[in-house]
Amino acid sequence: SSVLSAHPAIARAAEGIDALRKPPPIPPSAKTKPLLQDLSVALRLMQAGQAREALPKAARHAGAHGHHPLVPYTLGMILQRLGEHRAAIEAFRQALAELVWLLGAVRRTKEALTALEVAVTSAPDDPDIRIHRGAALSLRGAHAKAIADHRRAVALAPGAAAPALALATSLRIARQHDESERILRDAIAT
Repeated sequence: SSVLSAHPAIARAAEGIDALRKPPPIPPSAKTKPLLQDLSVALRLMQAGQAREALPKAARHAGAHGHHPLVPYTLGMILQRLGEHRAAIEAFRQALAELVWLLGAVRRTKEALTALEVAVTSAPDDPDIRIHRGAALSLRGAHAKAIADHRRAVALAPGAAAPALALATSLRIARQHDESERILRDAIAT
């Protein structure tokens, strides 16, 4: 069974990543052309049943271009084909995080929220998805909803640093400085 079909939230978010495959309005830079060419070759190799040969093509960009959603997404597809399901899920999660960040950076938070709404519906107990949706909500000015998502992430992953930092950040943005400071002190103490 497919990792994508087993984790509907990631599958639906992948649709947003697929949208990024459309040619950008600005021609790719000299730095991104080799990346896009290698990822294209890797996907063709994978589809031809040569996933082992495809892996190095995609993996070599994980360091320098790991922030581009297509890198972890392509790695996830290859890892899935190789039967490395846990690693594939992690790659898809990274792709979702990078997609949300990218959409937020270019002020396309509506598109990010659309993907994240589906993800939260499919996996309501995933703290990472709650953190990302909270960040997107915060960018849209929906501070109360962002704080609620971040509180839920903290409840889902008690003691974890990322949810606590996300909550403290959203509280600070909403000008709730005292609680933000308390959350940060508690997170540092644990």
